[in-house]
Amino acid sequence: MGSLAGKSPANTYKSLLKVADETNGVSGSLSNVEDGEGTSSSLNVSNSQTRINPNTNTAATFRVNTADNTNLLTVDTNNSLVKVGTSQVSATTQLLTFNAYRIVPFSAGAHMFLSVGSLDFGADRGAEIAMGNGTNPDTSKDAGTDTQYLTYLIF
Repeated sequence: MGSLAGKSPANTYKSLLKVADETNGVSGSLSNVEDGEGTSSSLNVSNSQTRINPNTNTAATFRVNTADNTNLLTVDTNNSLVKVGTSQVSATTQLLTFNAYRIVPFSAGAHMFLSVGSLDFGADRGAEIAMGNGTNPDTSKDAGTDTQYLTYLIF
């Protein structure tokens, strides 16, 4: 990146960035960041917000990288997708929904299975399954008559 030292504004104004509101500068309202000729960028700023609003959707509209340029966070506005981590997996692939409505532990300190998805516990629903008491849960489970419910549960 070059320096502006010793250069006149007439020769450098195209490279300078400014907000669209030339009277007030940065304020409480979002303002587009433009170059010296008034060409809009995809960046909008205020004194409390930052927004990326691309002129064209792309697979890498917004990126956060490591020092060695590895992508950590990528926003793909072309496919409405957010990718995370060095493997760039979809942020929504790591979501898991639990349902713990109506679980009643058998005793204090009991380790219990949680339902994945929408399995409900209680009368005429999934049976509550304990995994032992104390500091550590049981490492194996003989489900007995509750085997059909274990595929819906996570510990």
